[in-house]
Amino acid sequence: MNLKSKLTLIFSLVSALMLLVSSTAGYLFTKEQVVSGIHTEMTASINAHVNKLDGWLIGKAKMLEITVGTLRSSSGDAEMTVPMLAGTKA
Repeated sequence: MNLKSKLTLIFSLVSALMLLVSSTAGYLFTKEQVVSGIHTEMTASINAHVNKLDGWLIGKAKMLEITVGTLRSSSGDAEMTVPMLAGTKA
């Protein structure tokens, strides 16, 4: 094998190795960025759903408080019975 062939082979192997290392590093960096982006988006989506659910539950709790206040004001100090709460007369 002459010098030209040996140098071509060495430079080819070095170039292939550098390309492999560069590609692997790029892949790992991109994978990390994508996973991080997905986690960020999922956290934002979960927080939005939690806030929506909290708002809904707070609305229902307020409605329940108003209903209890109305029942107490209409019945006075009398004990509330199940039929009364169901809307029928005992």
